[in-house]
Amino acid sequence: MPGVLHVVPYSWFGGKYKDENPENFFAQFGTDPTEFLKIYQDYKLTPEEANNWVRDRAGAIADEHLAKKAGWKVGDKITINGTIYPVNLELTIRGLFKPATINDTLFFNSTYVEEAVPWFKGRAGTFVILADSPKSVSTVASAVDDTFRNSPQPPRRRAKKHSCSDLSACWAT
Repeated sequence: MPGVLHVVPYSWFGGKYKDENPENFFAQFGTDPTEFLKIYQDYKLTPEEANNWVRDRAGAIADEHLAKKAGWKVGDKITINGTIYPVNLELTIRGLFKPATINDTLFFNSTYVEEAVPWFKGRAGTFVILADSPKSVSTVASAVDDTFRNSPQPPRRRAKKHSCSDLSACWAT
């Protein structure tokens, strides 16, 4: 599609870490690590951390604020118990990133859930699109809407146009 540089799917996992206490709640998303790193270039990881996350199906990266709060460091193993999906994720923290604003988020490889939950394979809750320039964002958004309007699950734009630091622009459907 003209104006699109990269697209990354991601899906809310919504699992439970430790227990139901609010202090143990944080956002958890399954994604494609390789494509994710192409779009979220402002989530700085060392080359070693990025490579380790991409290569480890059970690897994860976390907002450094979340990691500090939870007492995690690179190499730590954590378990997130599935509440939506019938799988418990046994993850290894492969990297810590510092977002522009604290988001207390953990990202893991969605292949992990796809292998454990066959009906989830090839599905995603959200697609984030990196446009080639800020000027292309509205054109790309309209093209996505037009292209997929009659699909079984048409896009629902969240009207969320945002800058991604050193990136041109991102758009989430």
